[in-house]
Amino acid sequence: MPEVSMAESSFETLSKGKGKGRDINKAALPYHHDAHKGKGKPGGKRSFLKRAKRFEKQGRFGKGHEVDSETYGYFVRILDLLRQNEFETDEEREAFAENSLSQTEGTEVQLSSNQLVSRVIENILPLASEESIFRICKAFTPSLRVVVCDPYASHVLEKLLEVTSSDKWLESDDLTTWFQNTAKYVLNNFEDFTFDTYGSFVMKKVLECLSGYLKPPDPREASIFGKNNKIQETLYGKRKANSKRELMLKDFAARFAAWPQFNDLIQQPITSRLLQNVIETVNRTEGSEDFVKKLILRVTTVASETLEVQSVEHRVLEVCLSVASSKQYGIIFEKFYKGRLVNYIVGQCLTLQNIISSAPDEENFVAVFDEITQSFATLINGGRAGVIKALTDQCIKFTSKQKDLWNLLKSNINTESDNSNLVMTVITMKEVSEDENAEQLQMNPKFSSSYFGTIIVEHLLEFEKPSGVLKSFNELETSQLKTLALDPKASFVVSKVFKSENVPQKQKIKLLHKMKEMLIELANTKFGSRILDDIWQWSEMAQKTIVAEVLSDRIPSLSANRYGKFLVENYGLHAFKKDRKEWAEHMNSQSKRKSAALAIAAEFGLNIGAIETKPVKKDKDRKRKLEQDDEETVETEPVVEAVEEEEEEQSEAPKKKKKKKKKSKELSE
Repeated sequence: MPEVSMAESSFETLSKGKGKGRDINKAALPYHHDAHKGKGKPGGKRSFLKRAKRFEKQGRFGKGHEVDSETYGYFVRILDLLRQNEFETDEEREAFAENSLSQTEGTEVQLSSNQLVSRVIENILPLASEESIFRICKAFTPSLRVVVCDPYASHVLEKLLEVTSSDKWLESDDLTTWFQNTAKYVLNNFEDFTFDTYGSFVMKKVLECLSGYLKPPDPREASIFGKNNKIQETLYGKRKANSKRELMLKDFAARFAAWPQFNDLIQQPITSRLLQNVIETVNRTEGSEDFVKKLILRVTTVASETLEVQSVEHRVLEVCLSVASSKQYGIIFEKFYKGRLVNYIVGQCLTLQNIISSAPDEENFVAVFDEITQSFATLINGGRAGVIKALTDQCIKFTSKQKDLWNLLKSNINTESDNSNLVMTVITMKEVSEDENAEQLQMNPKFSSSYFGTIIVEHLLEFEKPSGVLKSFNELETSQLKTLALDPKASFVVSKVFKSENVPQKQKIKLLHKMKEMLIELANTKFGSRILDDIWQWSEMAQKTIVAEVLSDRIPSLSANRYGKFLVENYGLHAFKKDRKEWAEHMNSQSKRKSAALAIAAEFGLNIGAIETKPVKKDKDRKRKLEQDDEETVETEPVVEAVEEEEEEQSEAPKKKKKKKKKSKELSE
């Protein structure tokens, strides 16, 4: 763990002709700052850091405001340590951030205008103290108009808005007042910032903070928070309701909708994104139905009825559809999309997906579905898997058109009379032509599953009557089924058969018997072992016995496997091989305890999920002795903590069993 304490240090001149410069003290850098150079997480931060180090070697010290080489190198090492995230405690992480941020005192605006330094400040602000945050806020205030439109300082300003408006600092008068004043300034000058690339993003951040909901960032971007998610929870997600902020947002929305230049907003990418954000944020506030209705009415009045497929205006209309009421959705669909959906199948399927996903009720969904069915062959042959997935989503949501969708898939994907290879074709999402025969539809050695294809089949299994897809499953060859079970994406389809409540028990049992010969291989693989866990959760005692019989023949090899060893322990295979009757009794009692606990939790409104009994630690010396005597010799059944009812049952058991358990207890002691 690198030290986080810093000696007093400063920078050389950071802006030409402004202020006196100070030198960085190399001793002020964290100790062992060059350690662990090769380690890091994949993603944007790593590539950014690589580029920053390469620029340092080339004598290029970031874009934006120029800094000297020592300053640049200092912040490169700070970013490197943040990426490594080697901090042992939250206190160390926060102390490191505080010490690093203190080095910007007096030059906050200039340093924030540098590409590298702005990234560092943006990352450590959520960890800073109230004093440090307010210091940067005060430094930004005199230059706010410049900062809002700066390519790099604007990102720091956005992070300041996130932090100062978070629930963590609600009790801070200084930070709360600064946020309110800054938000008012940005929104009152929206005419100046709306058409600016960076200013529009600052406006979007202000609106999100006022609405009380911030979308969480990419997990890789939140790595500095470590394992503690408390800081991240205070920044992102749903926040406490604030009537003053919601009122400020509604007031801005009213002025924004009445703006004479509103007609030009939906036609440009930058302003279109801002308008989308206005509609979404206003929709999140309570009692905003009238405001949303006015915004939708204004958009639909301005937008042209004969839009081109690639028009930017579709983005705003899609947001309007997502927040519209049933009546408003019908009006928008009738005016802009009815009779034209085939154009979006070919040219802009993302718009079509959003139209389908936004349907608020069954009536509107059926209207969209009926029009798409007229061009379903084009949809299939064009490989528009995302559109088919959206259709299956809505079929499940409204429990409507499920049979029609299945028939469409069957008639357009497979021209034969039976369901042969239908599941395999959907999973791979291979383009099908009329000339292809059954042999060409067979799975080839280079099997490649499709992300959307696997999800589509999973959704088909959630239909009320999935008999068609189950029939196709039954017609798969064993080798094909095995390939699906071992595939990272397709394995979820096999699991869904056992997890879906709409799949009959007989079908699940039939599939289990078909997979019986491949259970050993599944147990030794990552995705196959997960399928076995799902089978085990579904199984009754008869099916559990089938699985245990197959796996118990290979206990030594499974125990040596990184995935199989957990199955050996969780399924009690050692106990099964020694005494099946006792194993069955133990499994039954375990199941009863789980059911009782879940029932009690349900009474109190709790959702504790499946309760897993903790495995009892086994005697290592005894295990080693048994393995030396005979590799195939199994251990005695693990001792499980018994409840009073089980103790009474044990007292009635034969004396021989009592002696065995007593001997086992002596050995464990």
